[in-house]
Amino acid sequence: MGKKIAVFSTAWNGEHIGGILKGMEQKAKETGNDLYIFNTYGGFEEEKVFNDCEYRIFHLALQSEFDGMLILSNNIASYNRIESLMQQIRSRNISCISLEQDVPDFHFIGTNNYAAMAELVEHLITVHDCRTFNFVGGFCDHIENKERRKAFIDVLTGHAIPVEQDRIRDYCFSRESGEQAFRDFHERGIAIPDAVVCANDDMAIGYIKMAERFGYKVPDDLIVTGFDNLAQAYCNIPSISSVGRSKENLGRQAVEQLLGMMEGREYPHAVYVRSAFHPNLSCGCDRGIELFKKVQKQKSDMEYDNVGIRWRINVMQKQLLACRDEREFCSALEGERIRFSFSRLCIMIDDEEYSAPYLDEPAAGGMKCYPPQMRRMFQENTEPGSEPVMIQTSRLVPDAYLQDGEDSHVFVFLPMHLHGRNFGYCILQDCMDYIFNGNLFYWISELNAAIEHIKQNACIRKLNKKLAHMYMHDPLTDLYKVDQ
Repeated sequence: MGKKIAVFSTAWNGEHIGGILKGMEQKAKETGNDLYIFNTYGGFEEEKVFNDCEYRIFHLALQSEFDGMLILSNNIASYNRIESLMQQIRSRNISCISLEQDVPDFHFIGTNNYAAMAELVEHLITVHDCRTFNFVGGFCDHIENKERRKAFIDVLTGHAIPVEQDRIRDYCFSRESGEQAFRDFHERGIAIPDAVVCANDDMAIGYIKMAERFGYKVPDDLIVTGFDNLAQAYCNIPSISSVGRSKENLGRQAVEQLLGMMEGREYPHAVYVRSAFHPNLSCGCDRGIELFKKVQKQKSDMEYDNVGIRWRINVMQKQLLACRDEREFCSALEGERIRFSFSRLCIMIDDEEYSAPYLDEPAAGGMKCYPPQMRRMFQENTEPGSEPVMIQTSRLVPDAYLQDGEDSHVFVFLPMHLHGRNFGYCILQDCMDYIFNGNLFYWISELNAAIEHIKQNACIRKLNKKLAHMYMHDPLTDLYKVDQ
């Protein structure tokens, strides 16, 4: 019998996180083990109530037993959340690996951000003779940003290049951040140094776009670099010099090492997965037109697919919002499951939360555990309107999902909530492509809204019934009115 592995993931960066999860999925299937991926879309810029509801899905994992755990800790919004999660895992005394962030007492696998950024800055100095630099960082306290910023400063210092603090600013890893960085530097008259080193690709794209609006050209007037080497950066014009991370290899290696740790093998505390600096047109280098064409074709295909997926999500929204009750909803959702090619789709409901009255202020219930039992609202290939089925929350999935004769299973769990009310979770199989292309967020958002709409319809029917009774019944005389 295979091992049961929990994965804690925050997939707001779909291409990067999706690549890691795909690598994990591949290795789990090759080795006959089960992955339970607890996926959130909590983020550093989201409101606390939203994040609390998203991260509640991590508590679902902690309500069950696992042989080992993998944590993509660098994307969890808040060090306090990470520390709280780690404390609970420590008490279990099971094998655990933190990915992309070195956490005390846990093994680590990830990118050597310091070495990769140092290689990039060294290239700018020794190959392109850059002597004035701006640094555009992400979140100030984010571990990857801190490592990349330190490497930037250390390499400049090693070459006796002055480090000017007013040329170093931290933002939030978005394209808008890159645009804002250009405007901030421009106000100070320092927007056009020899090179602008950005802590990720999105900020590099934003900085280039804003520089172009002001009439500057990259790399003629300035060099701009990124980090992550995502397809959108390579297909940018000019293609962005960046650091590529071995995403799928990282995921595969994490599962392989975790399995080895479960068997008692010894590993060093920190294992670094190979990264590589890819010089491109944004620094004046050229990797060749054929590679550009290949990546551009991949990006074009993804954008084409995304148009179709977003259209299907809009159709799903219309179909589900037209449903008057749970029976109609479940019947329509089965059709949508087939349309989206999910082999498994199950919705578990916390009826206490789901039936609770609406509050003027949303409750921050993200740290709350799920109840011991939850109602199965929907399961694929199940007759709509059948008798309610209660499932032990600690079992996580219906028994049939593990009795299908398959050697390996990969389940994705998503929190279900709206307006601060966390009313359940969703289980999916065969949805990895939707994580990678970013569309799973839109899909689950529409599903949440549709389920909430069903509840609203039920509340309205109940209220109308009550009003009708009040209209017909006179409480003073205890008589009923009869319409003529």
